[in-house]
Amino acid sequence: MAKDYFSDPNYRKPIKLNISEVDGAKALRDGWKALYGSYPSINTLSVLWAKTVLETGRFKAGFWNYNFGNIKAKSGEVFTMYDCGEELSLQEANRLKALQPHLVDIVKIYGDGKKASVNFKAGHFQTVFRAYESLEDGAKEYIRFVAEKPRYKKSFEYLKAGDPVKYSYALHEAGYYTANPKIYTAGVVRLYDEFIRKHADALKVHEIKQEIEEKVFIPESIEEVKVSTKEEESKEIELNEITQPSEIPPVEAKQLEKPINNSKESAILLAIAAAASAIYVWFTEIVSFLF
Repeated sequence: MAKDYFSDPNYRKPIKLNISEVDGAKALRDGWKALYGSYPSINTLSVLWAKTVLETGRFKAGFWNYNFGNIKAKSGEVFTMYDCGEELSLQEANRLKALQPHLVDIVKIYGDGKKASVNFKAGHFQTVFRAYESLEDGAKEYIRFVAEKPRYKKSFEYLKAGDPVKYSYALHEAGYYTANPKIYTAGVVRLYDEFIRKHADALKVHEIKQEIEEKVFIPESIEEVKVSTKEEESKEIELNEITQPSEIPPVEAKQLEKPINNSKESAILLAIAAAASAIYVWFTEIVSFLF
């Protein structure tokens, strides 16, 4: 007897989402940083984005419950259910169709009658997908899924290298997807190139800006340099006012008995120094003339 998934306490109603492509990219970028402490390279982010855009219909048509990679759920995991398609052997498609004919449709037979495109309706075990509570969780767990599963070890290396072709083929070899790898990979590469053209430069700028905002060095005086975080800042600071600690020689700062705190005092001191220099020159000339 088939399992009644809808009465499972871990079942969540399917929620179809619609987010922008840029927001999807930012979530993946931030998810990577949450896991590894730094942003991914722009090539790695491009591969991540291309793969998830292909899986989710540009974060619209097939984006459910923040599942970036249409990852299937295992027993005990929080899940949802929605219609999906798979590419299977015709023999397997016929077997599944015979077991639950109301949930399985064979829509196409190809490959000399050996392969079939199959649609599964919600309620079939093939439609059990992970469900997440937030965009951040979904992005992070998608990356973790590929990074930590032993069978995707080679795939993850290609992801880190930013290689869309090798990443896609390695995922297919490991059983991540059942579609034709040549066609699927062509889609990933096309979307990878699109990301580089449309979004890469903007996200690089955002990445640099965010890094600066998260940790800026603000010199309070010549004697003191204070490290300030975004939470400690009371107002925005122009980038040309930000000074790194290495730019203030610590030895010279300590040797100053009294820091010069304003431009007026600086001007007075410079005027005194100039006058003293002029008097000294005048005095030496008089002495030379007399003697």
